[in-house]
Amino acid sequence: MVGPPPASWAVPPERARAFELAPGIWQLRLPLPWPQVPHVNAYWLADLRVLVDCGSAGHPSHRASLSAALGVAGASVDDVRTLVGTHTHSDHVGLAAWVIQASGCEFLMHPDTPIWLFLLPSAVLGFANAGIWAPLSSTVTRNLPPRQAGAGSGVYNTTRQIGAVLGSSAIAVLIQARLAAELPAPPGGSGEAGPVSFAGALPDALHEGFSTAMGQSILLPAAVILLGAAAALFFAKPKPVQGWGTPGVLPATSANVESRSR
Repeated sequence: MVGPPPASWAVPPERARAFELAPGIWQLRLPLPWPQVPHVNAYWLADLRVLVDCGSAGHPSHRASLSAALGVAGASVDDVRTLVGTHTHSDHVGLAAWVIQASGCEFLMHPDTPIWLFLLPSAVLGFANAGIWAPLSSTVTRNLPPRQAGAGSGVYNTTRQIGAVLGSSAIAVLIQARLAAELPAPPGGSGEAGPVSFAGALPDALHEGFSTAMGQSILLPAAVILLGAAAALFFAKPKPVQGWGTPGVLPATSANVESRSR
């Protein structure tokens, strides 16, 4: 983390939560001592016994928080077979040494990790991206004259990057807000949705609230898809381009044809 240390490194383990995003895939929400950053996310892949990130350290309560979140997912620290660190920030891998000592797991974030473990998924993602973004970029700039193609590509990429960040942030905030509003408060709680002590599948008492929150959250991407489809109806249709390979001949795009007629 960046910034001054907190007044105390202790955290309330009872605020640790776990949400099953898909069968066997759990999001672990681990409390942090920074007021501006109240929690960090880790992930538990139950079938593979893989823990992705493990939370912060600095106080025994962080260990209790990770154990509590894994307990909600029906697991324990002893069950971890592989620990994956996404990056070296202390709030993501602070408990790595303790998890490795407690479980004897391997850690895929050290100098001895085989390079191919990182290159293989990167190669798959590279091929996938090559089949998506290059055709999209070509489609966006197809009707532009050569002298404007570079600027058009820059506008397209900037818009895409900003939209991706805003979209991810919006859906994450909406999911968190709806879960907090729809999940019932624990017995004796203050009214705020909190963790419930259970193991395995989501308890029946939480099914309705969880389903309602997820259903409400999915309305946001659905609305964005409809707006995107409506906007696509106004896109200019591709026009034939001629003269690109002829020396001294300006390609015959619609913009060039109009400029010649003036």
